[in-house]
Amino acid sequence: MWRAFVSLGHIAVDFLFPRLCCGCGERVFESCELVCPRCLKSVRQLTQPLCPVCGMEDAPAGRKCEHCPAGEIFFSAARAVAPYEGVARTIVERLKYNYREEYAPWMAMRMLEVARSEFAHVAFDAVVPVPLHRTRRRERGFNQSELLAHPIAKAFRVPLALSALRRVRNTPSQTKLNKRERADNIRDAFSVPDPPAIHGKVFLLVDDVYTTGATLNECARVLRAGGARDVYCLSFCRATLQSFAN
Repeated sequence: MWRAFVSLGHIAVDFLFPRLCCGCGERVFESCELVCPRCLKSVRQLTQPLCPVCGMEDAPAGRKCEHCPAGEIFFSAARAVAPYEGVARTIVERLKYNYREEYAPWMAMRMLEVARSEFAHVAFDAVVPVPLHRTRRRERGFNQSELLAHPIAKAFRVPLALSALRRVRNTPSQTKLNKRERADNIRDAFSVPDPPAIHGKVFLLVDDVYTTGATLNECARVLRAGGARDVYCLSFCRATLQSFAN
């Protein structure tokens, strides 16, 4: 009886407040989906072969590519769901800038599929979201990386290690910076508050977008310096040559 009542309630909510596709604005009839089937089909996968390190598409097989972070790389591999373009880009931007926190679980499930496929050989000890500085978090009201990381940690049945990494410097926006400027801008922006707590552990580092890899590489550097054994990176979107051009 109660289940029937709840089901009727869901039907009423869907009728009064229909979910709209964040790509085209048409009604989405599956309450668990963000986009309609047509827009979902337009979200393309990254073109193989991927760089084994940074995950850039159309990369030379078997070695790091020219799009990997400059200098030493501190993570073992980075992977993403889709290129940072079209509907996928819209989803990320609405989560971050339109405060659509309800998008995060759907995005996280897509990321989880990639992680289970690409990192099937890895036994993670914990999931770490890229932290925001407290000032930025207060302005936004949430950390999008944390929203994405939470369902992933739950699915892997490992801790969400919110205290493993701290942002100690409120850096200017990376948006308009080139690859080298991003690396310089983010240097020494993070710290490990409790090195013994992360010693010898393997972490899955989660962010919404991999652009040049500067932020993720700096996070990985600090985690490794603090005693972590290994770091893998997972994002919803990956910037490609096409998205850089746009």
